[in-house]
Amino acid sequence: DHTYTIRYRISEYKDGDHSKDIFYFNVLLPEWKQPIGAVKIKAEFPDDFPWDDMQCYAGQFGVQDSTNKIRFKADEAAHTVTVTGKLIPENYGITLKAQLPDGYWQGELDGSWAVTAVIAAMAAAVTLLLILWAIGGRDPKVKRERVTKPLEGLTPVELGYIFRSRVSIRDVTLMLLDFACKGYLRISEYEPKRYRLIKIKDPTGEEKMFRNAFDILFEDIFTGRALEMEKIGERLERIMTGISDDVAAGFASDEGAAFTPLSRTFRYAGAVILGAAVGLSDAFSYCFNYQPVNYIECLMTGIITAGASLLLCRIIDNRDSRTVVSGRYTVAAGALLLLAPVAFTAFRVFSNMRSVLLPAIIVIASALAAFFIVIMRARGKENAVLVGRLRSLRNFIYHPEARAILQNYLDDPDYYYNMMIYALAFGGEESWAISFLTLDVPEPEWYSDDIEGHAYSNLRAETTTIDYARDLRSFVRTITTAYSGMQRNDGRRK
Repeated sequence: DHTYTIRYRISEYKDGDHSKDIFYFNVLLPEWKQPIGAVKIKAEFPDDFPWDDMQCYAGQFGVQDSTNKIRFKADEAAHTVTVTGKLIPENYGITLKAQLPDGYWQGELDGSWAVTAVIAAMAAAVTLLLILWAIGGRDPKVKRERVTKPLEGLTPVELGYIFRSRVSIRDVTLMLLDFACKGYLRISEYEPKRYRLIKIKDPTGEEKMFRNAFDILFEDIFTGRALEMEKIGERLERIMTGISDDVAAGFASDEGAAFTPLSRTFRYAGAVILGAAVGLSDAFSYCFNYQPVNYIECLMTGIITAGASLLLCRIIDNRDSRTVVSGRYTVAAGALLLLAPVAFTAFRVFSNMRSVLLPAIIVIASALAAFFIVIMRARGKENAVLVGRLRSLRNFIYHPEARAILQNYLDDPDYYYNMMIYALAFGGEESWAISFLTLDVPEPEWYSDDIEGHAYSNLRAETTTIDYARDLRSFVRTITTAYSGMQRNDGRRK
């Protein structure tokens, strides 16, 4: 098989015949100096083309072929002419000819409307998203306040729901640390990344959902006895099931919603709008120079753009639970993923339309549209207040003030560990620990390193707050990973 790219020039001339116009087109030039095993030529015509006089001529150098090497079929309903043949000799020409009414050929082909269409599609997407954001996507305005202590009445397990409208296993694991800080249990690391939870006493003065969670955790285990790690995963799953509904009930009002239904709907609609605008721009570039539109390419480009924009939204929504550095990297990765289909469309527009301005418009408009999709997240008033205070607390953890830290630590000896739970939730445990290196923070009584021989192998003179933070981070990550592994194994068994 061979693929040939044939280029030719169409010469125009002044029409001197006022009685008729003529369609005359060589679909196979007689100058082709190569025999052809088989040929299939399909010519498409405008809807208004008159078919009364459509004819086909074939032969070598204008001599009519008497061997009937080709078959000619004119399909008026489909507006096509199909010519097929086999064993075509060299210098064999095929010509389509039709007599047309006078004045049929008027004006030149002009695809400049496609330029306007591309600009209109991208401008419409940005404008619609701006309108949707103004109608139901704006966060309520809340007063900024400085927060340097844990929020009263807010437990660690509720942090994830405030930001993401769901409770994660990481939130439940942080609740275990909260139980430990309050003296209800002790964590023992008896082997590297192997833990036991030792029951100290039943919780008092806690809400019913936390008492229930503690009862599930230490079901059939007496005070002073340990819960082995092999049993933690199954019990955490039961706690997740029970506590998720209880936490959701506490934020069931519209004012407590982390994501209003209207803004959620508008965000999905915005992703579809952006995907449609990018896909249409791809299609219009083909129309500009009268090429057949690659519908599969345009559809896939639009779908990938919409999906990538929603993925970027999810990444940005979850950045509060990441470190500052990793959050920047993940956001950059999500932005590059969205840029890929947009850049492809911009390249396609440039290659088809030979315009530098249009690709720039597509990229800039897509960036603006993505921005509106990302901020298309309206929170309830109460939720917005809580998020504002938590973000202020997160900023304090990453950029603490020495005077505030010292004063709070003098007022509350447990301040370091109470705040460490929030630091772990925000991914800023080491930043928080560094701020306490010069203070005399004792080892946590509720966490013990019981690995045999570990104390003798430790070359450091004494442990620091950074070591405490890393131990607690290792506990959270290990329990979370073990739970996820249990979930995957259960899925495979099912």
